[in-house]
Amino acid sequence: MEKSKPSLYQAATKVWNKAIKIDTPYTKDLELTLELHKRLLNIFQVGNHYYMIFNVCTLYILL
Repeated sequence: MEKSKPSLYQAATKVWNKAIKIDTPYTKDLELTLELHKRLLNIFQVGNHYYMIFNVCTLYILL
């Protein structure tokens, strides 16, 4: 029997369920990375606005 591909909703749910768990090594690393990005953006920000692109498939933030 052929295995069906997961839908976009199922894939996003799987990623976000991993991301929202509290007090895991993943979230501790995520908090540290987020704090680092915030500080770097404050240093290198040009103007009043900036943007980030969040790649859901790879859990990667592009600045």
